[in-house]
Amino acid sequence: MTWYCLYLYSASGSMLGRDEFQAENDRSAMAVAEHLWDACSDVSASFELWDGLRRVDSEFSRMPCPSVSAEQVMMTSQVSLVEHEETLRSSFWALARSERLLQRIRALEASPVATSRDGDAAAASPVP
Repeated sequence: MTWYCLYLYSASGSMLGRDEFQAENDRSAMAVAEHLWDACSDVSASFELWDGLRRVDSEFSRMPCPSVSAEQVMMTSQVSLVEHEETLRSSFWALARSERLLQRIRALEASPVATSRDGDAAAASPVP
């Protein structure tokens, strides 16, 4: 697992927030980043995803394969998305005021693949 850093920006280029998370590879990290950004897109206009000094999102845009769907991300990392969205929501960053982010948290928590924090995440995921 590799650590990635996500930076979220306003239309004027001001940093609105950041989050760090682990992912198996660039494709998985990009999928999580896209969904975290989408959850905050009512206040955030763009994002950057970094692996150390390497910018991942600009490299990913040149890859021939499409991004992973929200359903695939939720099936494999439901708890991770909810936890990171909650972290952004409870932060002191400007994007914590995002109403879309709050709606996404509620929707993910209510989805059929949602798992309890104390439960076994693998049990809720059909992926081996």
